[in-house]
Amino acid sequence: MEEKSVLPGYENYVSEKTIIDEVFYNEILYLPLEKIDINDNDNMKDVLKNAKRYMSTLKDGKDQEALKEQIEYLEGMMEHNEYLKDVTISNMSWKDYDNNGNEDYPSKGMQAAVFIKGDEVNVVYRGTPDGSWIDNAEIVIGGTYYALNYVDKNGNVYNHLSAMEVESLKFIEALIEKKGDEWVGRIFTVGGHSKGDSFAALVMMIYGDKFDLCFGINGPGVSPETLDDILNNIGKEKFYEYQNKMYKLNEANDYVNPFGVPLYKPENIRWYKGYYNEIDISKAHFVVPIYDIKTGKLANFVEGQGNVGRYVRELYLNVEKLNPGSREAACYGIMSILQFAVNKELPVDKDLTFYIYLIERLDAMKIDIFDIMISGTDTYLKKSLKDDKVLYYIYSTLSFLKSTYVIVTQIRGIHIAKKLIIDHRPRISDCFVHINEGYDHNTGIAAINYSKVEELITKLDTYIEEVDRIYIKPAKETRDILSSVSETFITKLSLNTVIDNYKKIKNGLETNKDILIQYKAWCEETESRFINNLKGAVTA
Repeated sequence: MEEKSVLPGYENYVSEKTIIDEVFYNEILYLPLEKIDINDNDNMKDVLKNAKRYMSTLKDGKDQEALKEQIEYLEGMMEHNEYLKDVTISNMSWKDYDNNGNEDYPSKGMQAAVFIKGDEVNVVYRGTPDGSWIDNAEIVIGGTYYALNYVDKNGNVYNHLSAMEVESLKFIEALIEKKGDEWVGRIFTVGGHSKGDSFAALVMMIYGDKFDLCFGINGPGVSPETLDDILNNIGKEKFYEYQNKMYKLNEANDYVNPFGVPLYKPENIRWYKGYYNEIDISKAHFVVPIYDIKTGKLANFVEGQGNVGRYVRELYLNVEKLNPGSREAACYGIMSILQFAVNKELPVDKDLTFYIYLIERLDAMKIDIFDIMISGTDTYLKKSLKDDKVLYYIYSTLSFLKSTYVIVTQIRGIHIAKKLIIDHRPRISDCFVHINEGYDHNTGIAAINYSKVEELITKLDTYIEEVDRIYIKPAKETRDILSSVSETFITKLSLNTVIDNYKKIKNGLETNKDILIQYKAWCEETESRFINNLKGAVTA
């Protein structure tokens, strides 16, 4: 293996050259490779030449400019590192190797390819393609109804994987069977960026005896349930053995790696400050800021996770505490926004039933997201940055947005409650029932059916208690905490608005409860008089 770098921060870590290679391979995979004319064993010089040819066919100026920048970045890396030109690509997951007329794996789902450089074989998994954002949610939910069981070479069963996690394992299983003998004696590496990093780490834990190295960049972990499956199947000894061959690189303020349970050990993780404008925090997650093509230098290592990274980690920990069924709403909610609103693509391998399910739970998902974000922000502020004005602003903004949304939702709920009252108001025909001897009254069933009204009263009691416990009380507590901080006037003002809005909701619910109680009392009185009148008529 190549000699390790002796630069500060690289002790007991991979070399600079290894990082450069992995950055290059991962960025190559973000090219629209499935649309570019490339074949097995094409070198990188030819791949970029064909990428330029494809770029000239694009009609959208923005798409053309984005691809141009990407190509220029990769060419810049090759200028500083000449050997990269001769790296070859093969075994692309989106190709049709079985000649059935279809991609082996949908290009908008799980993507992977093999990069070969001398005696080094690198299996690299791509970050999230356009059709696989929903699958990201399922990686960390830990449920079972959507997953395909995966059985490894030793007969071990994994029950909590997403569909694309299963595909990533099937891809490597088939690859080892097909090419294993050919690659004996070579340095065998698995890696990836973002979602690809999560796949690579999972592959390492199940096929770690085949690989010399795993290298991940800015990727999330797995669900707690998947970690349990791994430990139960391979045992702690193998788990730690594989961990010793796994290395990870995270941008300090990356907002993706904080999700999930990490499979890497902390000693093998390095943090860096990327080359990007801090105002555009979205760039923190990208591959490009790791390497400066002007100087040919990697980004500097830093001591640890930054404020944004720690903040997002706090949000995720609030999700992790929940059982899989409860995690589902928030995870699906966030990834649905990215899937449908940002990428405007249908998710791979999801049918109409799934869309209906998402739509039915949309309101609940939004509220759950707000709850988790507000709770996580509050906890983080109390633990870490009591004087961070930016995060206080985030907190107050989230609180205000949630209160506004809840008001709209609750108003809708009040209208529904009123409709239910009307729908369950007794019809005249319902009042004339057969009266048997000894039939009691004040039951809600003899003449007037008001049982649904009783159900509504009980539900309203629950709603009133929850508004007080979940929303008003925590908002007041947060406002009290902020009272000692002079710079948080806007935040406190926003929280006062939030509290007032929730009080209005509570008052509205209480008013409707009173109306229902009065209505029930009228029903009981009317029923009693009706029964007595009927009894009197029978006696006469």
